[in-house]
Amino acid sequence: DASNRLITAEAAKVTGELKCNQCNIVNAEGLQYFTSISFITLQRNNIDTIPNLSTLKNLRSIDVTYNNLRYLPGIDKVLTLENIFAWKNFIRKLPDLSQLANLVN
Repeated sequence: DASNRLITAEAAKVTGELKCNQCNIVNAEGLQYFTSISFITLQRNNIDTIPNLSTLKNLRSIDVTYNNLRYLPGIDKVLTLENIFAWKNFIRKLPDLSQLANLVN
């Protein structure tokens, strides 16, 4: 809206790819409202916080390489995921991803 606030109903209508590489993002709060997107690319930012991703029921691929993340909350609940790219972060352990039948990478 005019005050640059995220309108969650509008975010839910966004489809396709959300791509914000090298945008100096620190916190990805609000990402959980983009429930219809298929691809997220947030490479080379300074993201240290990402919201619970379990609401992203259409997500097929997420790329958060070269950030400062320690975990990916809710990633194990996104059953449509095919690819997770998260190297060059501070993630030490991922949750059990065995339920993600489509996961390739």
